Amino acid sequence: MTINPMLILQARAQARALLFEAGEFGSLDEALQPLFDYALDSGIADEIGADAMFTIVHQAFAKVLMRQPKADDYNAEDDFARSIDLAYEAIRERMAAGGKGWEPPS
Repeated sequence: MTINPMLILQARAQARALLFEAGEFGSLDEALQPLFDYALDSGIADEIGADAMFTIVHQAFAKVLMRQPKADDYNAEDDFARSIDLAYEAIRERMAAGGKGWEPPS
């Protein structure tokens, strides 16, 4: 039996969001990067596009981030946006190394 990779991404994102909330990761980037790596390696980013991939991850983390205490100098949206920038950087590095690229959904 083969499990749909998008379902695996959703489950992993939900699990990592809860682990992030529990303090298991040092940063949001540490919680998110393996998700982006999985999406690239499994071909999800190519299949559904980066925007849809980020939406899946964002949905899992949104409630957790909203429950986080807000420090005056912490911006959760900026932190998430920087994590997305890291994912795009990983895509560019993969392509530069001869790996498969992705096309945005049309």
